[in-house]
Amino acid sequence: MKLFSISPSPYRPCFLLKIQGITIMLDCPLDVSAGLNFIPLHLIPPESDSSTPWCGQDGTEHHELREIQGRVFVDGVMEFGLPLDTLVPYSEIDVILISNYQNILALPYITEETGFSGCIFATEPTIQIGRLYMEELLSHVQRSPKLSNPQEWKKLISLPSPLSSTVRPQLWVKLFTRKKMNLSLGRIQSVGYNQKLEIYGSIRISPVSSGYAIGSANWIVSTESSKVVYVSTTSTLTTHPRAIDQSSLKNADCLILGGNNQTSTTIPDSNIMLGEVFMNAVVTLKSGGNVLFPVYSAGLVYDLFEFMSTHLDNQGLSQIPLYFISGVAESSLAYSNIFAEWLSASKQKRVYLPEEPFPHAFLVKNNRLKHFKSICDENFTSEYRQPCVVFTGHPSLRFGDVVQFITTWKSNPLNAIIFTEPEFNHLDALAPYFPLAMKVLRFPIDTSLSPLQSVKLVRDSKPGTVVAFDELVKSGINFDPDIRLKSMKRLDVLEVPLDTSAEHLLIDSTMAKKIQLKKLREQFMCSITGQLDLKDNNFILKEGHVPVLDSFVPIEAEDLVNRLKTSFSDVVVSKEGNVTKITLSRDDAAVVVNGSRTAIECENATVRRKVTESLLLPFNQN
Repeated sequence: MKLFSISPSPYRPCFLLKIQGITIMLDCPLDVSAGLNFIPLHLIPPESDSSTPWCGQDGTEHHELREIQGRVFVDGVMEFGLPLDTLVPYSEIDVILISNYQNILALPYITEETGFSGCIFATEPTIQIGRLYMEELLSHVQRSPKLSNPQEWKKLISLPSPLSSTVRPQLWVKLFTRKKMNLSLGRIQSVGYNQKLEIYGSIRISPVSSGYAIGSANWIVSTESSKVVYVSTTSTLTTHPRAIDQSSLKNADCLILGGNNQTSTTIPDSNIMLGEVFMNAVVTLKSGGNVLFPVYSAGLVYDLFEFMSTHLDNQGLSQIPLYFISGVAESSLAYSNIFAEWLSASKQKRVYLPEEPFPHAFLVKNNRLKHFKSICDENFTSEYRQPCVVFTGHPSLRFGDVVQFITTWKSNPLNAIIFTEPEFNHLDALAPYFPLAMKVLRFPIDTSLSPLQSVKLVRDSKPGTVVAFDELVKSGINFDPDIRLKSMKRLDVLEVPLDTSAEHLLIDSTMAKKIQLKKLREQFMCSITGQLDLKDNNFILKEGHVPVLDSFVPIEAEDLVNRLKTSFSDVVVSKEGNVTKITLSRDDAAVVVNGSRTAIECENATVRRKVTESLLLPFNQN
């Protein structure tokens, strides 16, 4: 088994898994943090522009780069980072497994106009809420279009910080189109928890609840003799999603630890974190200020609605309006109540009372929580009053209605912006808005596994081998000494040995009837002679006599070398005993001749086909 780490972001896992000749992509996240290097997209142009063109060391002005308060940003169309495709082209991916709706955003880039012809699997909530995330991202960017598409800055040898520390900005891309979004989502096959699917006849996959988000999953990939578990972003805390299924993760030959908590080394307590959030929010509101939450349109925001309204009621502040502003606000609120079967046990019980699973349905009915598509919505203009609490996106503060709220509220020290989404550094996000007088508070609520929880999960699961990111291995925590631990950095390629000694074999019914088992000690055995067929990775044993053909003739290694030289220029021959190795160093390929066996060793499918055609061409012509 071979594992490639191709994630574009330290916060979102993404791997390529090669097993049984099949290439599986584990998640396809989009690196939205690349957008932090760009000037925010304003819905309404600001009254004054404090930015100036950046001057290089030679005094040349670069108008693609603008300086604000000593920090340099790109002025132009927003760009994003993709999973790396240089190790394995997207066209060679056979299967894509998506763990949650946050790790689906790069799908249009992978499946459309790349030659991809594989299959994609995700749970229904992941598909539908993932679509909302994509539609919202499109809405944010398209409402504030930029005419310029700056590329010259990427060619500069000396870039100012933080642009100088960006990783491969030449590979950043503009946002996908709606057409490509719809085409890619239309390819996905919906699966349920614990549903087992056979892929290409040689592997089986099954999603199990990860406890992180509605419909989020960890994936089990199994063969006839081995079991691989991919632990994506996972939570053992009890919030609104269905609880983690830990029993299904046990006794894997290899367990891959993907998404881990990036903000805390201790076990997070969501109640304590939420308590700090709402205590500070209440203090702000009582002083006459407004509270701004930069949030995603699904997930954590559901818990914020519930606890915020309860906290305000307990403090006698029921009259404070709660505004949820997003182009997909209405759909998000509706979906959260539709997917009851994917929720925690306590949320599911409410459905049978009958009650709505989430309190925000009650809040909407009673006008406590009001949702709008945009601040440009006429209804918002008529309903808006202060002080208030606003939940809106995007958490990066580079696009969406949040840009306008910060611009309007930042000069008032009574107002507060509270960061709860852990993905973005709040100082980097706020950099283009300085100076600002409003209070800045950060309480990152990251329910994913902390390092200590990861160790406990591994201990309880008892895998043969654990693959974990280098940051987790070096975080000071100790895995059990009997666990075989493999450390991995981003962009690494790792080989993990798996037992491949057994294969599933189907015996033809005609042959099966003639089998006569004989007892030998404590086992029953028999001798079988027949024809073994391999089709779509399925072995079938049939009756039949395979004749020995007299026309076969031995092929000398020199003949193979001459055939390869018709297509390759760097052919090198080496011998060791009875084994002859023909190396094609430039193409990272080799042909190994050992007696009557000839094997082609090459990772690149295109080169492998070219080698095969070169070797077979004389036979085809005859």
